Formats: sequence, C-alpha cells, structure tokens
Amino acid sequence: MKRKRIIAVFMTIVLILSFLPAVTFAASEGGAQALGGELRIKGFPAVGNKLEADLSAVTPAGLTKDKFTYTWTKQEGAQTKTLSSADSYTLAAADEGAVIKLTAVPKPETGLTGQLVKESGKVNKQGVTPTPAPTGTPGAAAGSPGAPTVTPAAGETQQSSVTPTPQAAYEPEGTGNSSVPTGQSDTENVTNPEPENTQSQESNQGNEGTNSSIPAPAAEQPKTEEPVVGNTVQGTEGTQPSSDVFPYQNTNEDENNTQPEKKTFGMEAEPGELDFGKLEEGYKDVPAKSVTLKNTGNVDLTLNSVTSLSYFEVEEIGGTLLKAGESKSVKIKPREGKKAKEGSYKETIEITTVDNAQATVTASFQVTEEEEKPGLTIVSGKSLDFGKTEEGETAPKAQEVTIENSGNVEISVKKPESDAYEISGLPKTLDKGEKYTFTVRPKSNLSPDNYSESLVLTTSPELDPKLSISCKYKVETKKVYDFEVTSRDMKFPNAVEGYTSVETQEMVITNTGNQELDLSLSNRGDFIIGKLSRSKIGPNESASFTVTPKIGLGQGLHEDTIKIKDKNSGKEVPILAYFTVDAQTFKVSVSPRYLDFGSKLVGYTESPAAQSFRVTNTGTGTLTLKKPASTDVFQVTAEGFDAEGLKQLKPGESLTVTVQPKLGMGYNKDAYVQAITVQNNNDLKIESQAAFRVNKATLIGVNTNMGAIEGLPNGSPKTAEGLKLPKTTTIYVKELGKVSASISWNVEGCDYDPSSTRDQKFTVYGTILLPSNVGNPYQLSLSTWVEVSVKAYDAKVAKASDNRIEGIENGATYKMDKSITMKFKAIGAGMTNTSPRKGDVRYLPYDWKVGGYGEKFDNSDYEDSFKVTKANKYTLKVNFIRQEYNGEQWVKKGESDTKKVEFIIKSSDTKSSKNTGKATATKKPTPTPKTKSAVNTGDETPIGAWVAVFVVAVGCIAGILIYQTKKRK
Repeated sequence: MKRKRIIAVFMTIVLILSFLPAVTFAASEGGAQALGGELRIKGFPAVGNKLEADLSAVTPAGLTKDKFTYTWTKQEGAQTKTLSSADSYTLAAADEGAVIKLTAVPKPETGLTGQLVKESGKVNKQGVTPTPAPTGTPGAAAGSPGAPTVTPAAGETQQSSVTPTPQAAYEPEGTGNSSVPTGQSDTENVTNPEPENTQSQESNQGNEGTNSSIPAPAAEQPKTEEPVVGNTVQGTEGTQPSSDVFPYQNTNEDENNTQPEKKTFGMEAEPGELDFGKLEEGYKDVPAKSVTLKNTGNVDLTLNSVTSLSYFEVEEIGGTLLKAGESKSVKIKPREGKKAKEGSYKETIEITTVDNAQATVTASFQVTEEEEKPGLTIVSGKSLDFGKTEEGETAPKAQEVTIENSGNVEISVKKPESDAYEISGLPKTLDKGEKYTFTVRPKSNLSPDNYSESLVLTTSPELDPKLSISCKYKVETKKVYDFEVTSRDMKFPNAVEGYTSVETQEMVITNTGNQELDLSLSNRGDFIIGKLSRSKIGPNESASFTVTPKIGLGQGLHEDTIKIKDKNSGKEVPILAYFTVDAQTFKVSVSPRYLDFGSKLVGYTESPAAQSFRVTNTGTGTLTLKKPASTDVFQVTAEGFDAEGLKQLKPGESLTVTVQPKLGMGYNKDAYVQAITVQNNNDLKIESQAAFRVNKATLIGVNTNMGAIEGLPNGSPKTAEGLKLPKTTTIYVKELGKVSASISWNVEGCDYDPSSTRDQKFTVYGTILLPSNVGNPYQLSLSTWVEVSVKAYDAKVAKASDNRIEGIENGATYKMDKSITMKFKAIGAGMTNTSPRKGDVRYLPYDWKVGGYGEKFDNSDYEDSFKVTKANKYTLKVNFIRQEYNGEQWVKKGESDTKKVEFIIKSSDTKSSKNTGKATATKKPTPTPKTKSAVNTGDETPIGAWVAVFVVAVGCIAGILIYQTKKRK
C-alpha cells in the first residue's frame, strides 16, 4: 500500500512538471513586442491652436511619427466624431469646451502590438494662452520630478492611457518643456494612483534638497475659518481649488520638516463701488471706469471671464494670471444696446478665479428721458466724382453713400429726382443710430455733356438745412479711328522658276471712322509696294497702293506682311501677301506604254492595223523633241516637226506617234519586240514597247480547266508552290498536236491573306505561256484560273492545369539556422509560344504572395525569392493571368488561375538547408506571416519531450484510478 502511494505521488509530480511548458513558453503571439511608454500631446488646447502627437516618451525608443496611424476624436453626446487622421490637428471653433482624444496605433511593419491613447483638457476659447507653473522645476509636468503630485478626491474617476507613465498634459509649441496650464485639468495623465499618504512620502523623498514641496494630504490639512475682509473673500489651504496642480514654495528651511506652508487664496477690488451718473435714453460710448484687483493671498490666481451681466460689461480677463501680491486694473462700463428706460439701475459684479477666490463690485447709473432731436449725417460719399467716359461706353460703376440717423427719433429719407443719375436703395426709414448705404450711378446712354448735379436728400421730419450729395460726371464725344481694306490676304498666281513677268494687284484703304487718318506702309522686301495714292484721308475717304512680287525670286513660297498703320491712333492692320515660285521640271507621260500587234503566220500579206501612243509634257519646262525614226520591223510616223526634225512641246501639250509592223517579216521563234523612242534635248526616256509575232505553228485549242485545290493548311505561303498551283497545262497545236505550255500565275493579285486564321476560298488567275514556236492566229484566250481553299487555323489553347510552381515542394519541410532564402520559378502554360496567332491562349505569371507579403514578377524568367526568418507553416500563392492573342498582342481575357504550395520552415542548429543554395542577400523584406502561430518567448527549446511526459503521466494516473476502482469492486 505504501508503494502505491509513492507511485501516486510520483505520477502527480510528473503531471505537475508537464505543465511547465505552458508557463515557460507563454508569451505574446509570434514573439511580437508590446508597445510601451507614454503618448503625449504637444500644444495648448485653445481654438485656433495646433495639437501634435509627441512620441518622445514612447518605448521602444527611436520610433518616428510615420510608424503610427493616428485618430483624433471628440465626444458629441452619445456619438464619437472623428476629426483627423494626421499626426496633428488644428482646433476649430466647434471644438471649444470639448475634450480631444488622440489614439496612436503602430503600423504592422513595426512588429509592435497594442495602442496608445491620450486626452487633452477641455478646449479653451480662442486667444486664451497657457500660464507657466509659478513654482517647482520650470516646465515640470504633473507626475515628473519637480512637479507636485495630484491625487484625485475620493469618488473621482481618473482617465489613463495604455501605459502607466505619467506625463505632462501639453507641451507648448517652440519649447521642449512640458507644462500644465493653470486652470487646465491633467487628470487623464495620472494612472494607478497610490494612497495619498504614500504619494506624499515618496514625493518628499524624491524632492529632498529642492525648493519644491508637496501638498499635505487632505486628511492632514488644518481646518481654518474663511475670513471675509470688506468685499474680499479669502480661501485657505483646506479649500480645494478647481485646478489640478497648485505648486507653491516650501518656506521651511529644515529639510527634514515635510510640512508645507499654509496656502491662502484671497482677492479684493478697489474701489468697491462705481457710479456712472446720469445717462440719456439710447446712451452710447459711455467711458469705462476701472477697478483694481489685488491678490491678497500667497498663491497665484487665474481669473475667470465675467459674463451674464444684465446692464454692465467687463473686459475679457479669462485665463489671466494674477500672481500673489500683485494687482491688475479691470475696465467696467454700462452695456450698450439694452435700451434701458428711464430709471435707476444697480448691479453687483462678482469677479471669481478658478481657485474659488472672489471679489465684488457694485456698479450703478441713472437713465433720464431723451429730448426728440431729428438728425441725419452723410458718413461717406458726400461728393461723388464719376470721372469721364466716351459716348457709347458703359456707364461708371455705382458709388456708395452711407448715411446715419444722428438724431434720437426715426427719420425717413426720400429718393432724390435726377435726369442724369440713378439712385438705388431709397426711400428708406432709419431708426435712431442706424446706418444705411445706398448707391448712385450715372444713367446709361447719356449724350456728350457735363453732368454736375447736387442730389438733395428730402427727409421726414424735415431737416434745416437739407443735406445734398455733389455728383460730377462728363460724357465726351467718342473719337473713332478705323479703316477697312479690300482684303486681308493677297494671293498671287504661281510662277515657274525663271519667270519674267508677274501679276500686279491693288489694295484700297477706306476710312470708316470719324477722325482723319495719317497712313504709312511697311514690309520686309519680297514684294514691291507702290506709293500710297494719298497718306491722309478724312472720314469715308479712300487711298490705294499696288503690290507686285519681285522678279527673280527663288523657288518656294514667298510670304510678306504689309503693315498699314495710322499714326494718329496707332492702329495697325497686317496684310498677308503670298507668292509661290515652282521649280522648272521636265516630265512626260507615255500612254500606252505597250503596243501589242498580235501575230501573223509566216508569209502574211497584210500588216496588222496601225496603233498610236501619246507623249504628254507633264512638267513645268518646255521640251525639245526629235522626230522618231522607223525601225527594221516597225514603220513610225509623227507630225508637227520642223525641217530640222525638232518640235517644242510646252507644258500640257501632247505628241501622237503612229506605229505599224512592216510587211515581209519572216518567222522568228521569239516575238519582234522593239522600243519606239522619241529622242529629246532634256535627257528624258520617252518610249513605248511594240510587239509583233510571226508564227510558224497554229494554236487550235487550250485546256483551261485546272480543277480545284482544297484542304491546304492555314498559313500556307502565298506562292505558286505554297498553294500547289499547277505549273503547266495542255494546248492543242494544229501542226504539233498536244503540247505542254507553262502557266504564269498572278498569285499576288488573288484575295488570299496568309496571316488570317479563318478558312479562305479564293480564285487564282493565270496566263498560259505559249511555246516560242507556236502562234495563236485564232486569238484563243490564254487565261486560266483555279479555285483554292485553305483551312481555318486551329488555335493553341493552353490549359490552366499545366500551370505550376517549381523550386519549392508542396508539403515539404525545410530547416533553417537564423534565416532561409526560398527560391522558386512560376511556369505558365503556353508561355513557350513565341509565334502566336489569333486565338492562341497562354497563362502569364503575374504576381506572388506568401505570409502577407508579395510582389509582381519583374523578369522574363518569372523567378523570384524571399527570405524567411521565423519557423512556421507558409503558403506560397502565384497568380496566372489568362491571355488571348488578338492578332496584334496578348490581352487579358477569361478567368485567372492561382497555384499554391504549402511548406514548413523549422529551426535547425546546422547551417544546411534543402533549398538555401548559396547564402545570398535578397532585396525582399522579411514576410510577416498573417497566420497565427503558437505563442512563444523566442526560446526554441523543443517541447516534444514535455508533451510526451504529459501524455504518459495522464495515462498512468488514469490506469491507477481504473485499477483501484476494479479492486474495490
């Protein structure tokens, strides 16, 4: 029995030991580092100011702003409103009174987890500035050495960031120090507060030997009465002010004495009463009076704004710091616009501080009834000068006149009558003190004249004397300097290089204005400009001049700008002249170029009919032709030649040459072909080919039935051989019987496109070539043809199943030391098709992805690599884009395909690796797998043995329990 107990104890110990891995290896997921330290907000919270994220206290150190994403928010009722996602935010008017929250989240690339949150204090109105802490270490923030520790009262809730490090609420721009503005809460920075007595002791120890002191705990504060002196309310140390931080000076010279000096909060106003005397109803611009505020305590005070007064107003003092023992002058005056009626008015003005100190001032005045006095004043626009314009121009802009009811009764202003001016905005009734603006403008289309006029303002009740507005405006007769020309373009007929005469053109100028013109001409010199018929012309008068291109200008386009200018007005009109000189060219056309006289049998007695060809001068120069001569085969005639056998053929003229074969020409196995030439002095080749056959054998039949050629493969060459066209056919010759004759196929002229992928059916025409000893006296047709069909192209369509990834084996395990570089290659189906045709399909490796990181392929081998530094299970995915060739290029069409391989990376103590090859650096960043891995601390100790022990222990305990149960039974 004892042995069994020992076994049970032993197995229990083994079971406990099996749980050690859970403790040993518990850590953050993937070994990620937690974000620490403290987020700060730089800048004072007031409308118009800019708040910035401050990472100086965030850990790990060295993080920059671009490593975080930011969110600035504020609470609006039950809703949270997002203000900005930048690292800074400028406070708007709508933010006044709100608390701004900043959330900073590290980007995934940092490998950090968690987030930081920071809240500002309530946003102040625009113009309020922070007040420096008066005691303690300059610029010290709450929670830092040299600044007092703030402990919230019982029941208060403290806001805290994700990190436990206290920090300053704000850091004003332009300084590196953090300070807590007086009157601004910084409780959001205090985290995990200790009991008050503990804080006090620790603070005293930390500040030993300095001038800063720590407030005594609330429980230790001496109870004092609140003395009241005159109109001054004094606070004591037992009265907690609204501000969170109240630094003060330790006056106890004994370093071991930790009792702070007693704080007093007091303020008085002198004088305590202000009497503004008697004021008439509708009073305004009442001079302000001053009271002097004095801080009678030993603690600096921050003044509050004074609002909600009925009959008085106090200058803005909110946020003003009143140091201990110092005084400040504050202005007070009756509030205007209240329309106080006749009677006496008295009001008590309370001036308070954020520290609950208070002073009062009693202010009073008396309102008496006001005598009715109508009055009207022209504030601005009493004299209006609209300058001058010319007749027909737009009238000047309206000018403003501002009037003010300077009396104490309502007054109505009537609209003045005027023939020259328009008054907009009248009539108008003005209350007392009211200002009003109306406009005055000269009327449109006034005739030339001086328009000086006084516009009298008639009022009710009437004023004596009446007010008037002096207006001045002049309309002048418009001076018009203008003229027209016959045309803005002068285009001259083209001339041939070497021309001796050219056309002259005239230009007429007409004065269309009402002023005299003084004209002048200017040009660059390619044209001869004639003298003006007259230089000065009155209204409706005209002048003229001539323009002639110069003789001897070279080949090309000649442009010139002739400027006509009026010296009086400066107006200038350009006239463009164009003249083209063509180069002298010598060209001819011959038609027809070939004369076919057919054939005759040997011994023919009648020549074929004569034929002619025409020679036409198509150039720009004159040709000198020589009379063509007859040959030994052909008789040649031409008319129009002089006695010397010469003829001048001008541009556009033609010459007819007649040709006829001579009689008695004998048999020739070849045709008689000769060039009939027209000699000339211009070195031009002018000729027409004449052909005539004398046959010995007679063609009596031709086999033109070539049948059909079908089933040729797509893309067959466009040649007689490629289309398998017959080379010969059979002809029937009277003297020789059946004879083989060659065929000349017009392959280029057929409708066949070897690049087309569709099926094609077309006709190829050809000409049967007779043997040299066979004539065709019966003019049998030697034309033939054959029908050819070519099959459609069978497109090469690659299969997505042929896409694959090489270099990494699916399901394989690879070992690494500190890292491993994995190399792979994407094989896309159909990528070896280097001569694609329309309809072909291939799969292009496009990009890859592993563990949340990927890139596009940037090489034609579609090889890439990535570096792995963490043991895990990974999946490599490669995307293949389906592309189809449209005849010109590959285009994306159809669904893409994705192939993947899964593999495992394990740590190893050796440097060998199944896929490392040479240790090479790679430009690829370390991919961070997005799949969750087992938690670890970075300790790579194998836990397999621990798991085995755990399983064995559980099995043993279970066996003992079963054994004991059976034994009891």
